[in-house]
Amino acid sequence: VIHKIRVKKMIYYMRCDMEKDLSAINRENLNLNGDYYGAANYAFTLAEVLITIGVIGIVAAIALPSLINHYNDKVLETRYKKSKNILINGYKLMMAKEQVFDIKDLSVMKCQDMDCFVSAHKEVFKTVRDSSSSDISEAFASDYTIPGVPEKQDFSSMASQMPTFQTTDGMSYMVMGLNPSHGAVQLYADLNGKSKPNVIGEDLFMFGIYGNGIFSI
Repeated sequence: VIHKIRVKKMIYYMRCDMEKDLSAINRENLNLNGDYYGAANYAFTLAEVLITIGVIGIVAAIALPSLINHYNDKVLETRYKKSKNILINGYKLMMAKEQVFDIKDLSVMKCQDMDCFVSAHKEVFKTVRDSSSSDISEAFASDYTIPGVPEKQDFSSMASQMPTFQTTDGMSYMVMGLNPSHGAVQLYADLNGKSKPNVIGEDLFMFGIYGNGIFSI
């Protein structure tokens, strides 16, 4: 009897082992065929991939102009600060050289001709071209847009008539007036020369410097 019981147990255990092996084989076959365990072998269809790429392209096309404009604004903002410092430091250096403490006391305030203006500014500003250069018209764009005004402002002719300079970093500025009585210098400055956008208030500004180097717009 004991022997028969042992034989039955052996048969039972063998049957269980065989069922486990068959179950594992079936799972492996189903897995290879892709009919089961779909999460492990799932793949996107070509249509799904194309739709995803199309959506990404549309979103990029919508967002890209805004990103470019934001970047350009930041570039102009940085150039504005740099141009401001160049102009202030230039006139402060001019005052230091002449040992005066107010712009109204500068000798340039008494200049009566273009050569006097040019030589006084070239001593303190690093320039690549000035009013004595034949290509000074390249310092400014031919015309500028004024927001709200249909007609553009011509600057190319003004550059040939007024003391005009272009610094080594690409900024251009034009001395529009020296007012000894008020002790002020008025300038037009283009932050990036003749490069766009060429719009007053964006890359072209009118500045004033007075006193011991106080800056105003």
